[in-house]
Amino acid sequence: MGRLDLPDKLRDEDDFIVEVGKIITTDQEIVFEPEAQTTADDLERMVAVWQERMHLTHWTIEFDWITPAEEQNHAEVSRNNPYDSARLRFNAGYSEWSRFFANHTVVHELMHLVTRDLEEAANALEDHVPAKVHALFDAHVTYELEGVVDRTAQIIVELAGPV
Repeated sequence: MGRLDLPDKLRDEDDFIVEVGKIITTDQEIVFEPEAQTTADDLERMVAVWQERMHLTHWTIEFDWITPAEEQNHAEVSRNNPYDSARLRFNAGYSEWSRFFANHTVVHELMHLVTRDLEEAANALEDHVPAKVHALFDAHVTYELEGVVDRTAQIIVELAGPV
């Protein structure tokens, strides 16, 4: 990692992260992670490492490099049948991601595998309540779960360090 010279007033600030790279404070020093291109091989390696770290090795994960994730999504994971099988797609712009952001995105998608049973439990309500009630409940659960998944992914990558 390279060093970044910043004014003294910034050296006193708490930790902060910028999306184009990562700047952290450690022992009053500021360290900068410069941009690097992310390749498909990098993402597949990150998935393998994080799958091990997160105890998800029982999942079979297939990569779909033909069809990119929807433009508004960085990545998408879809759970397939049989059980514990998933397909992972990345946004076409992944090559511009920083290493930290790529790791965060991978962990975020793997967290959706962790929360699968919770999501299925919420979906089980569908046949037992009026459609409008289920739609409201599903939208709320989906929104809140996405926030939990994203915040948890951030914490995991920060604590374990990027691959």
